[in-house]
Amino acid sequence: WPTAQVLKCVSWMKKTISELVHNDVLEEFNGIDFSKKGVQSEGWDQLLDTDLGESCNHGCRTIKSVLEERVIKPFAHSIENPSYGAAYSAILFGPPGTAKTTICEALAKRMGYDFCVIDTAAFLADGLT
Repeated sequence: WPTAQVLKCVSWMKKTISELVHNDVLEEFNGIDFSKKGVQSEGWDQLLDTDLGESCNHGCRTIKSVLEERVIKPFAHSIENPSYGAAYSAILFGPPGTAKTTICEALAKRMGYDFCVIDTAAFLADGLT
């Protein structure tokens, strides 16, 4: 019986510490807490879709279709146990003003995940330590 109580206490402490760290990171980087608001599709619906520049002979792939296939559907049921083909990360690159942040924010809203933008200049201001 005491072992069960200790395990329950350790589990509760782990959850509490995780939430506190999560909240501190969101606060530090002015993050948006979408997880408490739940899934919001309006940002995703308003996001303009674009093809990925591939040949359209066999059907064009768009940024939204690729994200649906590789991120939204695989993680729809569980973040810890996604279905086959899940993409755990993506690199969006391009000059300023090409909607990289907008795409990420819309994806976070669509999935009900928290979101924060970390400006690399601000992040590296103190140097790598």
